[in-house]
Amino acid sequence: MPVPPRRPTAGRRSHRGLLGLFVGILAVAVGLALIGVLAGAPAPPPTPCPPGDVNCGNPPIGQGLVTGRVWRSSELRYQLEYDPGLWEVVKEDPTSVQLRIRSSKFLALIWVSGAPPSEATPQQLVDRRLSDLGQTILGLGPVGARDQVLGPNVGYVDGPGGAYAGTADTPQGPGSPVSVAVMAAGDQRVSAVVTIVVDTPVREEAFHLADSVFNTFLFPSEIA
Repeated sequence: MPVPPRRPTAGRRSHRGLLGLFVGILAVAVGLALIGVLAGAPAPPPTPCPPGDVNCGNPPIGQGLVTGRVWRSSELRYQLEYDPGLWEVVKEDPTSVQLRIRSSKFLALIWVSGAPPSEATPQQLVDRRLSDLGQTILGLGPVGARDQVLGPNVGYVDGPGGAYAGTADTPQGPGSPVSVAVMAAGDQRVSAVVTIVVDTPVREEAFHLADSVFNTFLFPSEIA
């Protein structure tokens, strides 16, 4: 998921609020009450950075997959790999998984889900995901050509998708700017959609970290 360079944007974001937003969207079928509970909670104070640590507070760029942990859909049989030192599973079910980056300085959330091709095409999954996200991200829409995803894909299978931006909606009103990428693809057995939601100031770095997960995605037809 190559991302063109982007000028850094300064600012502090509410991590807990965005986590509540994202988890709430995943639970949209049973109601969005969780969003209000988590989004209304105060964000924890940032941990001070050690003097001279220029990387503190930024994503660990260049850190590859050290010890990959496999997550496999028990129902759809697709799988992906993630570094448990970088990501933690915060929600899962037989067809989907949600990962959060292990950082107190910024937020990056990955949401991967699938459906049988008879139930949804990749384009339909993209449309549904954008519709769900639009319920809690104000003004969600495509970014300009300069910041678009080049060649959207899932694993190494091309499909529809792109990059988007908006403002997190909270009970207190409009919150922090967020950046989103939604991409989908499929084989004969599964249509899958992957999503990354990040604080806009770390968009480029977090998107690259998400690639370390997205590039390991395997459809059932690719698994021996």
